[in-house]
Amino acid sequence: MDNSHEHMTLKPGIKHTQTKTVMASDSAIAFGSGTVDVFGTPSMVAFMENTCKNCVQPYLVEGEGTVGIALNIRHLAAAPIGATVKCECELIEVERKILTFTVKVSMGDELIGDGTHTRARVDFVRFQAKADEKKKSMGLS
Repeated sequence: MDNSHEHMTLKPGIKHTQTKTVMASDSAIAFGSGTVDVFGTPSMVAFMENTCKNCVQPYLVEGEGTVGIALNIRHLAAAPIGATVKCECELIEVERKILTFTVKVSMGDELIGDGTHTRARVDFVRFQAKADEKKKSMGLS
């Protein structure tokens, strides 16, 4: 694991970029969100969230992570199956445990999605324990 960020502070200006190839499993048809065989909005949203998560994870302490709590995005253009898409994010605000990012997805020079995403820092053990308690109180196994 790369620990080069270990002693760095989580502050605005941190950026991260990821690329992926659009697969059939990413399509609007596969997600049930649409009737066309292109990069579906739910998959684009997941790509945005994953990029933001990975942007800040190296700056967090062991056992800590982030969960998505808000999205305000636009899906501006279609990307066909097989296309390479790129997601770029930047951490723009840190307010205690709340992290806000700008995010954009492009295909070559074409902007296909953009917006903001907010994530909350959480202790995974405590977070999972709360979820497990809810599950138990609901009678779910």
